[in-house]
Amino acid sequence: MMSFADGSASSDSRPNFDILHRYFTGTKYWCLIMKTQAVGYNSVLLLLALNSDRLLYVATIATALMGGAFVGSLVTQ
Repeated sequence: MMSFADGSASSDSRPNFDILHRYFTGTKYWCLIMKTQAVGYNSVLLLLALNSDRLLYVATIATALMGGAFVGSLVTQ
């Protein structure tokens, strides 16, 4: 027999999955998931905004290296 915090007792030792099912399929749970996704999306956008100059530096260096390789291939012909 299991006793619970509210003083009730149960002869069944298995957990009540009906309560879990109602919790995980309820509106509050899905709202929590959507809020978490929105916060994550906003965090990624913030990181991209803060690091956009670094991405621009990498793109500039890559373009310069490709341009140098192109000019170098023209000179060696």
